[in-house]
Amino acid sequence: MSKNTDGFDHPSRIKTLREKMEEHKIDLTVLYERENVRYFTGWRQNTTSFSILFITQDDLIYFVPKLDKKAVDKECWIPTSKTYVIPEDPAKKFKDLIDNESETIQKIGIESETIFNSRLKNIEKNFDCELSDVQPIMNSMRIRKTKEEQNNIREGASALSGVMTDIIDMAQEDMMEKKLTAEAKKLFDTVGGETYSFEPFAMSGENSWLPHRTSTEKRIQKGELILIDMGLIWEGYATDITRTFVLGEPSEQQRDLFEAAYEAQKEAKKMVKPGVKAETVHEKANEIFEEYGYSEYFPHLTGHGLGLETHEDPILDKGQDIELKPGMVVTVEPGIYKEGVGGARVEDMLLVIEDGHEELTTANRMLV
Repeated sequence: MSKNTDGFDHPSRIKTLREKMEEHKIDLTVLYERENVRYFTGWRQNTTSFSILFITQDDLIYFVPKLDKKAVDKECWIPTSKTYVIPEDPAKKFKDLIDNESETIQKIGIESETIFNSRLKNIEKNFDCELSDVQPIMNSMRIRKTKEEQNNIREGASALSGVMTDIIDMAQEDMMEKKLTAEAKKLFDTVGGETYSFEPFAMSGENSWLPHRTSTEKRIQKGELILIDMGLIWEGYATDITRTFVLGEPSEQQRDLFEAAYEAQKEAKKMVKPGVKAETVHEKANEIFEEYGYSEYFPHLTGHGLGLETHEDPILDKGQDIELKPGMVVTVEPGIYKEGVGGARVEDMLLVIEDGHEELTTANRMLV
């Protein structure tokens, strides 16, 4: 019986990758990015370690840190005979392991982000061959989530929604922004997530319209817009949510700003369905902001894909002509930020399904 760390069919993923390698005439794929490696191995690396996966049509070699070797042998589905402690020159070691097969390697697929990594710098020297960016293949495999992946993301979104609800309830006048996000981290531990997708942040008052994306020692006051953005990793998969609210009574300007952001998100979400181009979702949000007279205060994309990474394809932005398809998970988060008034953004996670979309995050979206 094969070992499996996360319940996914990793051998089938390897099979699909090999089919794509054959299609692109890639003889060897070398993966270093932790999300890609986890996608094929199921192994969760800690934040300070790294591993390297070498894949050909006939072989699979996994180099791991010495500290992790015993655990990988015990829990990872890859046979122990195919796992090794990372050597000084992984490419040379791999070449030695496959022996005569190395002569047939003419084209190597490598992630664009790691081409200049010091551990992999000798690949060209060892194999004397062409390098090709394999990240587009990784993106195409990971962009549509399987039922099992969808379930993980759905569970994570539910847990995240509960945390956001609790954090909004915890917010008090004179509480530091940093204190509020510290409480969010505590709740993440309570609900059982692996870690947070990114450093959670709360921004209030004048901070809410500044794009610094960090919590400060500023104390929250009544009558200020408070923007909170957070996410957690659940069984390897990222989640993301933003809410904007006020303690006390908002001003008319604040109400108008929030209403514009709320309506832009509501109308943009209606566009999330199969066959719609990613840029169309962004265009709809911008159209609503133009109607409210706030388009100049909308400085960023409308949304992004979620999966093993917090930001991945598809990107909901101008010029993105990729069509949405069932199984894609995206955020919809148009926001506007006006000096002297504040920032307003409502962000939710949506799963594209055959007849539209399923909303995954459910925390209260109201301003007050």
